[in-house]
Amino acid sequence: MAACRTRASRGPVRLGSLAGAGPWRPYNSRYVSGGWRGHHDFEAGGNFLDWGAHTVDLCQWANQADHTTPIEYEASTTAITATYANGVKLICDFLPTAFGNRDPQYHTSTGTCPVRFEGDEGWVETGDNSQLIFSENLARTLNRQYTGTGLSSAGHGRNFFDCVRSRAKPVCNQDIMRRSHIACFAAQMSWQLDERSPSIP
Repeated sequence: MAACRTRASRGPVRLGSLAGAGPWRPYNSRYVSGGWRGHHDFEAGGNFLDWGAHTVDLCQWANQADHTTPIEYEASTTAITATYANGVKLICDFLPTAFGNRDPQYHTSTGTCPVRFEGDEGWVETGDNSQLIFSENLARTLNRQYTGTGLSSAGHGRNFFDCVRSRAKPVCNQDIMRRSHIACFAAQMSWQLDERSPSIP
C-alpha cells in the first residue's frame, strides 16, 4: 500500500452540517499582506489550510485523484491520516515548526512544502525548491534517470501567464484546488473534533 506524506503545523461526523457561514468580518488591509495567518476564522489552526492545500494538491495529483478527495479522515496526536477509495493513505504529519528545521521527518533542504511519496520499493521526497531526494535503494537506480529538478513553484507562475494568453485552464485550476481545499477542511475538522470523519461527497 502506498502512502503520500505531507506536513501540517481530531463516531462519525456529518461534515455538511458543520460547514455553515463564518462570522462576518469587515475588510482589513492587513489580510492581503499575510495578516490573516494565525486567525482561526481564516486559517482554522495549525497552518493546515494555508500550506496543506499546496502539499495535498501534489498528493492528489500523484494518486491520480484530482477529481475526488479522500473518503475518510482520522486524526492522532502526530498526524492526520486520510484514506482514498483506492486504499492509498495521505498522511499529514504535525511538525514542531512549519518553517524551521524539519529533520528527521523531512529534509529541510527541499523547501517549505515538503512531500514524500512512499511505496513498497522506497520513497521520493520533493518540495518547492525543485530538489528530489530518493531513499537509499531508489537512489541507486533513479538518480541516473532523474538528473533534473522536481517540483518548481516558478512553473506555476509561467503556466498561469501562458493560460491568460491562451484562455486554457491552468494545471492547478479551480476544480483541482477546490478538492485539495475540501480535503484540507475535512482533515482539519477531524483533528478539531478528535473524531474519525467521512469526506464531504
